[in-house]
Amino acid sequence: MNTLRVIKIILWSLPIIVFCFLFSRYFVFSGVLSFRYDMWHDSPYVTMVPRDRVSEPLYDTDEKRWYRLLKQEPLYFDVRIPRSFDSSNITVEYKNGSQSIVEIAGVVDSHQESYIFQPLENRLLENLSWPAIREGELVLWQRKVEFKGITDFLAHLPQKREILLYRHDLGDGFDQFSPLVDIEASDKNYVLALYPFLMSAPETNSVRQREATFDTRLLHYGYHKYRFVLSAPRVNARENFRLYSVRFVMNREPITWNNFLSRSKNFFYKFF
Repeated sequence: MNTLRVIKIILWSLPIIVFCFLFSRYFVFSGVLSFRYDMWHDSPYVTMVPRDRVSEPLYDTDEKRWYRLLKQEPLYFDVRIPRSFDSSNITVEYKNGSQSIVEIAGVVDSHQESYIFQPLENRLLENLSWPAIREGELVLWQRKVEFKGITDFLAHLPQKREILLYRHDLGDGFDQFSPLVDIEASDKNYVLALYPFLMSAPETNSVRQREATFDTRLLHYGYHKYRFVLSAPRVNARENFRLYSVRFVMNREPITWNNFLSRSKNFFYKFF
């Protein structure tokens, strides 16, 4: 009799447990969901595809951690999470042997191949010999210093043909950065770039940790999935680009007593 009662309690409890699990997973009460994809253990949230674009896991005896060699790009990270978020912070840990440009992108429309790119490393700009000034995340390089600040530059723009842009939009008619263009030998006198990192001489043997932030409300979220893309043009295994980990921090408004009721209604409409 006692055994039968225990079985009944378990059977009645299972739906409640499953409901509470789905309820908490859907809401993410704190507003923050963080997870990490390293190169040795798979993540329940992240799938890295296609796998043949990276090597099998290799062990770095100096760093005492696992990595994969990036053999071909682009490399995709499919992030499967129970609900949409407002923003995401992505931190990539890597060693860069000789790759000039490393970027990460969020997919806006996979059918039209529409992406929002964020820089991680651009050695062509970091090694540019021109004087540079920074305001926030914007950096302005000038062949000959004519402007004391970026605000002054934007208020009195030179001719469009003199300006080269990198991951920043000033409207139509401006040339965009290309790794095939020798900036020093070009007719450009100014380079304006979205580049939030300190510009320092790249250290080949050190692990770099670079972060990019996306407004995920602008990205495609379908079948509970976001897709992000790691890009390193013309990379190959000989360039010794080592990928150690990718960390994701997804953010949205936390659950409070003020918004709990409206969120609960949405939950019940969605699942019942």
